[in-house]
Amino acid sequence: MSERGTRRAPQKSGNSLHEATLRLAAALVQDGAPVVKLVLPRTPGLVTRARSAAKAAGVAMHVDPIRANTVTLRFSVRADGGAVSADMPEGRARLRWLTRFLRPK
Repeated sequence: MSERGTRRAPQKSGNSLHEATLRLAAALVQDGAPVVKLVLPRTPGLVTRARSAAKAAGVAMHVDPIRANTVTLRFSVRADGGAVSADMPEGRARLRWLTRFLRPK
């Protein structure tokens, strides 16, 4: 309990939240998004887990300069065409679906 006697909601592990975020970023690139950038708080092993997620999805991952408290990760289509590209017909169709789905109403 906190000082005021109220209960705090249980917090999920930062690592499990980051795992889901990394997998989602890689999946978005797989499904046609050309680039997905993430700015996450620094945690031990984050870059290694990001590289594993990118490798498993067949997409490229680049780490921008690491700052004191954050890491910027960029997931993108591999140069050898490992992920679906927006230049491919199926990539364009997925990208249109995704933008329709995420468009504010």
